[in-house]
Amino acid sequence: MSKRLLIFCLLLFLILLPHLSFIYWPEMLSRPFLILHGWLPYRDFVMEHAPLLPVILAGWFRLFGLGFIQLQIFTWGIIAVTAVIINKYFSRFAAFIYLLLVFAYQGNGLWFDLALTPLLLICFILMEKKKYFPAGVVFVLAFFTKQTAIWLLPAFLYFLYQNHRTLKIFVSGIALAGILVVLMLASFGIFDEFLKWAVSIRAPAIWPTPAQFIYAFSPFIVLFLPSTVNSKLLTKIKMMAILSALGVFPRWELLHFQPALPYLAILLAGFFILPNKNLTKSLLTIILCGFLIRQYAQIINQPDRFREPEFLQTLNYVKNNTGELDRIFVLNTWESLYALSHCLPASRPLYPYLPWYLDLPSVQESVISNLVFSQPKLIIVGETELSGLGSYLPRQLNSYLEQNYRKTAKIGSNYVWEK
Repeated sequence: MSKRLLIFCLLLFLILLPHLSFIYWPEMLSRPFLILHGWLPYRDFVMEHAPLLPVILAGWFRLFGLGFIQLQIFTWGIIAVTAVIINKYFSRFAAFIYLLLVFAYQGNGLWFDLALTPLLLICFILMEKKKYFPAGVVFVLAFFTKQTAIWLLPAFLYFLYQNHRTLKIFVSGIALAGILVVLMLASFGIFDEFLKWAVSIRAPAIWPTPAQFIYAFSPFIVLFLPSTVNSKLLTKIKMMAILSALGVFPRWELLHFQPALPYLAILLAGFFILPNKNLTKSLLTIILCGFLIRQYAQIINQPDRFREPEFLQTLNYVKNNTGELDRIFVLNTWESLYALSHCLPASRPLYPYLPWYLDLPSVQESVISNLVFSQPKLIIVGETELSGLGSYLPRQLNSYLEQNYRKTAKIGSNYVWEK
């Protein structure tokens, strides 16, 4: 792809970007907010993910303020960095395809998989450049960004297994960085809690239907096609594409494909610049265009997710009816209310509103005890749905609420409860 064409495509993306629905994952605002107020992951707020991303986000928000725009800029920065790396070490065409794919696979919103993507890519490039020790260090950073990075460890070990010296260098990088991170977690007194919440207790699996599986993996048909990439590197890239995609299991979501997209883009670029193969190229183009058109149709000029009008109305209500030191409590709606209203939760530790946390022994009793002590100014409760996770009702918490609070307002599907 020529430089002029690349500039033209980038300008098109900049024009298109504001029209793409953005996903403001609530955890990407609430968790950094709590860290900035001295709350520690796992001990003070429970999460099943690795800690690096919320900590880095907390630093970002400290520098630039906490808000929707800052989160968008951080997200697009990760996408831009990944595209630049692909452009530098592979090709402009591959970088362009990556930009097409990243938004199609729900990448217009910061989640752990998106942050994992450049780290795994850098680790792969360092391996190819024979810089094995820093590759091991970066792999540890990837793992503590999201635990699904472990899927890539067999590939990296396989790349080096014939050379014991280089394998030892890579493993020593992993060992040193891993020990330092563990010591850091232990120094904050949260290593045991990290093992409990981020390793032992897992959310129930969500599996795709056969149609969802075939649809999501349809661009991966390029794995079976020839490429201009040299054969030795081609095998490695295919392994990276396959193993990076395993992060979609066991909780199926398209956004979990993000770490696989750089390698998929490289494979697609390598195939499309082959001479001839016109019929195969035409068929693959039809498959790709069908996938991309359908995915982009769902996000172009659509409302942003987790920033719906009723959420903003609820946020304004909380801001207008709380003081600087007031605490609130949020049930069955977006926990980003804490961060955006600058009100700390009334329960510490804070548990996600999910049955596999709140139904653990003595958890609801602990939350109620915190509510009795903290006396939150407001409790915001989302309306119970008929099915899905929104239908979950923690009975002890609900009973305490009904006996000690009263509904004072309704904003969309959110109820406000006060003493």
